[in-house]
Amino acid sequence: MAIDAIEKHTTPGRRHRIEHLELVSPEDAVRLGRSGLTASIQPVHSDPAVLTGWPRLIGEDRCHRAFAYREFADAGALMAIGSDSPTSPWAPMENLYVAASRRSARDPKFTGTFNEHVRLGLCESITAATWGAASSVFDEKRTGSLAAGKCADFIVVDMEWDEKSLLQAQVEETWFGGRKVWDIWDPVSS
Repeated sequence: MAIDAIEKHTTPGRRHRIEHLELVSPEDAVRLGRSGLTASIQPVHSDPAVLTGWPRLIGEDRCHRAFAYREFADAGALMAIGSDSPTSPWAPMENLYVAASRRSARDPKFTGTFNEHVRLGLCESITAATWGAASSVFDEKRTGSLAAGKCADFIVVDMEWDEKSLLQAQVEETWFGGRKVWDIWDPVSS
């Protein structure tokens, strides 16, 4: 219904987005990309430790379609990952972990996954949280990636390049406007 309304009443040149895309038909996943819509997603909502009641509430068949991020990506939709803070924790590494692994960041000992078949890769998740988020609000020329002339706001993270390492990742430096503003080894002078 949201896609129908946007397609019918869209204004050219706008970047329309749909927030909280949690349950989308296969046809609508394709329409997201075809229509140039932004899929604004909050992976923290797909944490398997908090979804244990979903099958009973919405049915197994619908659960299998939930949080189909892979389908959005394959359809060419712009994706913007956000935290949904303050209603959900602002925890970027945990959010990326859930997007890329479909395992629980809230309860790492929880052994279940949720729809692992439609998870994003680590690089796709980071891109959606950075460039995708910036692009969705027409800010990609200023931020969202590292390039000459952009803001150069970024963090330096110590971790293995694997989604399983995100929960142990350690931010070592924070840069803002091209200037180091925090360093784990010298937090006072930064």
